[in-house]
Amino acid sequence: MLRTLLSVLTLTLCSTVAKAEVVLTFDASRCATGAYQYYLTGNGMDGPRAQLLAQGHTIQTTTFLTATDLAGADLFVTSQLDGGLAMGVSEASALQAWVAAGGSCLVFGEGSFFAPFCNQMGALFGGLTHGGDLQQFGMSMTIALPAHPLVSGPFGQVTAITGLNLAGRWLNVPASASIVAVNPDGSAGLIALNYGAGRVVFTNDINYFAYPPAYSADHARLWDNTVDWLLGACSAAATYCTSSTSTNGCVASIAANGLLSVAASAGCVLDVSSVEGQKQGLIFYGASGAVAFPWAPTSTSFFCVKSPTNRLALQNSGGTNGQCNGAFASDLRAHLAANPTALGNPLVAGAKLQAQAWFRDPPAPRTTNLSNAVEITACP
Repeated sequence: MLRTLLSVLTLTLCSTVAKAEVVLTFDASRCATGAYQYYLTGNGMDGPRAQLLAQGHTIQTTTFLTATDLAGADLFVTSQLDGGLAMGVSEASALQAWVAAGGSCLVFGEGSFFAPFCNQMGALFGGLTHGGDLQQFGMSMTIALPAHPLVSGPFGQVTAITGLNLAGRWLNVPASASIVAVNPDGSAGLIALNYGAGRVVFTNDINYFAYPPAYSADHARLWDNTVDWLLGACSAAATYCTSSTSTNGCVASIAANGLLSVAASAGCVLDVSSVEGQKQGLIFYGASGAVAFPWAPTSTSFFCVKSPTNRLALQNSGGTNGQCNGAFASDLRAHLAANPTALGNPLVAGAKLQAQAWFRDPPAPRTTNLSNAVEITACP
């Protein structure tokens, strides 16, 4: 009981303590020099660096990207690597896994000299490819989605994206991505997409944020809006409470798969597994916080969702009677879309929902049982 209560208290406290975000980037030893010598801690990006520090963020650097580096970061900002090279295989694998789990990445695309790096990053996140560059200087992008948070975010409206030289093209953009701005020839230039539980923004030129001396108010607004959107990436659902062993030895578990996105109408599926076969069960949820107290005198489980709660449809666990191979699932987001005021108000980004499963667990006196619980944070 004490361990369970402590886990709930820890989850609750951690979710309310504000902290500065950690922005990770490559150091000068990995970044391009000469005309492309623009990186977050060096030449050409003084404006973005100053804006991050002024907002209380921390900038960390690495020579070789590892899972350990990423575990302590909230946003990874790429730079053009020296020689136009791609990252190492282990670096790319670590970055892809980290974003899928809820990290965020800002990709600085460029012209054809950096095609190996651009193709690598595109392949990691959605299958984009580099389509060469436009032989133009002082280019202006056309904003295709003026209401998108990158250009219409909390830091103001971006009215123009200008000053790009020999900008690249992004091809094979997935349908689920948002093409925020396009090149003069109509090809994709600025792209925002979700990848797993994380977010990625692709630019097609470093000059979006690093074009001395013409770092305008629009550049500054675009940078702040982009960082804000990326740092709003969804995090993985947090598991809390403990699932007790049922009468027949089953330890039921609930997990959240997919994103609880305000913009979506489905996609956050709550899966319950290791339930005794052929028993009825259901998932219930609430939005008032996490608790931990005994479910009932005849139960060995803890009730971990604070009232009031709502219930999803009653289901049969399937599987084989007497074995722990039963399971059931419900799409929480689809339920909320069909019942927009189920929580008293429509779902909003940042809302935290707690969910748990109840199921029958005969014979007497333990006639019911509960799974562990999950807390899910809604993202835009």
